[in-house]
Amino acid sequence: MEKNKVMMIVIVVLLVLLLGLLGVGFVYVGNLLKNTQMAEGSQGGNSNNWSMNASQLDPKEIYLFALEKPVATNLKKGADGSSHSASVSFSVGIDNTRKKDSDEAIALIIEKEAMVRDICLSTMRSMTHEELSREDGMDILRNEVLNKLRDEFHSNLIVSVSISDWYLEP
Repeated sequence: MEKNKVMMIVIVVLLVLLLGLLGVGFVYVGNLLKNTQMAEGSQGGNSNNWSMNASQLDPKEIYLFALEKPVATNLKKGADGSSHSASVSFSVGIDNTRKKDSDEAIALIIEKEAMVRDICLSTMRSMTHEELSREDGMDILRNEVLNKLRDEFHSNLIVSVSISDWYLEP
């Protein structure tokens, strides 16, 4: 009889622990889903993922954040195998029409300037001199950096990437 009583207590304790673990799991998954929905909401502001691009905005509605220094790097070797380098000055345009969201996005971009520089740098390093020298080379670079920034920061408030100065080593 005593053995059965101990076994019942062990089973009850195990069931309580299992229920406790399930409860913690549900809370964790619920918080994870909530955070995911909040991140998706910051991308567009509402359920249809609303976003604008720079051409739809008045220039006064775009906050431009210029990187402090130009981004300089060696480029990917082209078909001819020769090495080239480039230096580009980037600015990031942020939709400033939705004040609260815009202020948060601006603060984040300023705080994470090193991450922005890294995205610009890695994008430049993945391109060859020939690609950047083409007539649309800077447009391609600008669009790739824009898309990577939007992905990294989970925000469609980033509406443009501008290039103010650039130099390609011949």
